[in-house]
Amino acid sequence: MVKLICFVRRKPGMEAEEFHRYWREEHGPLVASTKSGGHALRYEQNHRVRDHWDQPGYDGVTEQWFRSVDDFFASLQEDDYHLIEADIATFIDVDSLEWMITDDAEVIAG
Repeated sequence: MVKLICFVRRKPGMEAEEFHRYWREEHGPLVASTKSGGHALRYEQNHRVRDHWDQPGYDGVTEQWFRSVDDFFASLQEDDYHLIEADIATFIDVDSLEWMITDDAEVIAG
């Protein structure tokens, strides 16, 4: 199992409320509806708490779980991935996007 973890920031000039609404109500369902998104075993959105929306930094973190790195890269090759990529550009500051693919988590507590 591997995870794609992305730190996301809203586009400059976009209000925090609109960013979080769009990410939840538009982008999430779009990803879930595609063949590309179907490669993910799990897709999580971790939104910054409302009390900190006015703080500098990232607005959230997304995690997508895949069986393998190859499955992740296969998702990018699907003919509908361009829909996800185009949508990302409408609400995420793509120049500040940070991502990594990780191995299984090492659980320290719990």
